Amino acid sequence: MLVDLRGKVVCVTGSARRVGRAIMLACAAQGAHVVIHHGNSDEQAQQAAAEARAYGVDALIVKANLEAPTAIADLFQQIAAHYGRLDLLVNSAANFKRTPLLDIELAEWESVINTNLRAPFLCTQHAPA
Repeated sequence: MLVDLRGKVVCVTGSARRVGRAIMLACAAQGAHVVIHHGNSDEQAQQAAAEARAYGVDALIVKANLEAPTAIADLFQQIAAHYGRLDLLVNSAANFKRTPLLDIELAEWESVINTNLRAPFLCTQHAPA
């Protein structure tokens, strides 16, 4: 890795599953303490945390609905309370809708935009705090 992550605190949104989980585990393997964020994957988050801890690092699980700005603020408050800092943020959470574009309802479209566009913006704003 190009960056030494040993002892750093890394938050990967959407890290209970898929690409986010792979990124989080790669960071843990390099010695980073990890924040495992998920929206609704309790069991997978527990499994991901166990895998991360096997590398000898701390793993904090935080469940937060990234469509809600207050939940995003709470996510970063929990990180600050647990670690006192955040060294790296990886915006990986995503909302996948399989509805054809011409059939998608406005509420569903807004859900996609809120998770895939607004949430990374808000997370990035909260990260340095």
